[in-house]
Amino acid sequence: MAKKLYIILILCTCNTIISFACLHAYQFKIFPVGVADNKIVTVDFKIHRADYVSNDDDEHRAMWFLYAFVSTYEQNQKLIEAIPFDSIVVKSDNYVEKLKEIYDVAFVKIQMSFPSIELFTPKYISFCDFQKKCKLIEVDIRTSISEDTYLISIDTATIKYKNKKYVLDILKDSLYYGFDEKFLYVDVDIQDFRISSYRIYKTKNVKLIVFHLATGDELHWRKEEDENPAKEYTPDFPFNDIKNSVYTEPLLHHGYGFDAFIIIE
Repeated sequence: MAKKLYIILILCTCNTIISFACLHAYQFKIFPVGVADNKIVTVDFKIHRADYVSNDDDEHRAMWFLYAFVSTYEQNQKLIEAIPFDSIVVKSDNYVEKLKEIYDVAFVKIQMSFPSIELFTPKYISFCDFQKKCKLIEVDIRTSISEDTYLISIDTATIKYKNKKYVLDILKDSLYYGFDEKFLYVDVDIQDFRISSYRIYKTKNVKLIVFHLATGDELHWRKEEDENPAKEYTPDFPFNDIKNSVYTEPLLHHGYGFDAFIIIE
């Protein structure tokens, strides 16, 4: 019994250290693969950043916990199934190669599991530098606080594309598997989510826009005069092959971010 308590104490201590580490951050990424039976098939990643102390110089270094899932969604992003696929810990500043390795294997599995899948063609990607209004899309999230419980609720949450607004029902689903405990306990300012990036994918009949909403310490320091659409940029890597469409999302200090998507009619 004493041994079990000792092990539990170690695990709790480690979790506490990781949770309060200076580099602690979280992202949820969706990498669409294709459409099968009118369902969106994706490779999803829960990405936790923490830190560890290097034995070489006693400096804090970044470490990444990558949890991959093969997922299917309805076209309104309602999750049908998320099957755990792989997980890995990366002790490095850059984890993109491991991300690509896992995606490549998952991509093959998806093609075997969904032989009739119609693959997406990536058409466009842009990084918006954490703004609410970008060149092609704009986010609008409005919240209110209950006078009785002091809990925050989302009144409206929309993405506007070509002057048409699309409701983000996913933000009201606190049980959505892509959110972690910071979202559930409202440890982030929901109204302050900004657009980090957005991507456009197409099949013959489906046009999909995936966007990354995020917040972090830097946004609390940013002044209004820093809000400048000119900061939006397209990356220097190619984005035209679904087999090579994986990338790393910009991440703020103590950042929290997640992907969401809409189907354009």
